[in-house]
Formats: sequence, C-alpha cells, structure tokens
Amino acid sequence: PDKAFEEYINRENTSFQEELILYIVHGILHLLGFDDLSPNKVKEMRKAENKTMIALKELINFWNVLSFET
Repeated sequence: PDKAFEEYINRENTSFQEELILYIVHGILHLLGFDDLSPNKVKEMRKAENKTMIALKELINFWNVLSFET
C-alpha cells in the first residue's frame, strides 16, 4: 500500500499533506450538500475542491508571510 500511494503522489505531483487536506475538503463538501454520483456532479465537486484548495494555499501563504514579518 505504501508503494502504491508513493507512486500516486508522484504521478499526481502532490504530497501526503496535500492529499490529506483534499480528502478533508471533499468530506466537508459532502456535508455541505455536494455529491459526486453523476458526471455533472463530479465536475461540480472537483471545481469546488479546486477552488477551496487554492483558497487554503493562499491563506497558508498569507500566514507564512505574516510569521516572517514578526
């Protein structure tokens, strides 16, 4: 299993941490009413995941910049 996951993160150009956050975001989106049971719904879910992940990365970068200023 570890080898398969390592191959996945290399193929998808991601990290364990980013994949874990994506799983959490995906679950939260389900709790907010998103589903991924049809092709159109999958597109909506992926769009919301991407938008959320970008916002989280920007927020993390913002906090990293602040921490260096203090």
